Amino acid sequence: MILGIPGLAFAADSNTVAAGVGIFILVSILIFLICREIVCWYFKINERVALLKEIRDLLIKKAVIIPASTPRTSSENKTPCPKCGKELTYNSGFCESCGTKING
Repeated sequence: MILGIPGLAFAADSNTVAAGVGIFILVSILIFLICREIVCWYFKINERVALLKEIRDLLIKKAVIIPASTPRTSSENKTPCPKCGKELTYNSGFCESCGTKING
């Protein structure tokens, strides 16, 4: 950067250029982090994430959904969906594949 300015080329040695690049990178990262916080605050992104996690935890607690990481055993009572015929692996009130409401 300094080398491109005539008259200042004599002042540029490798240590000065490296220090300038390092400071530029640090300032850029700092500006990015500040702008990111402002955007997250303005659009309430952090609050949305917290609410979504709370909703997820409440749904899991009420057994409305079962997380994909939960292993399913073969001893579960499997019944076919009346609309699509797919075997239901747990009773959530809705078919996993077509979304049909299941009475039972």
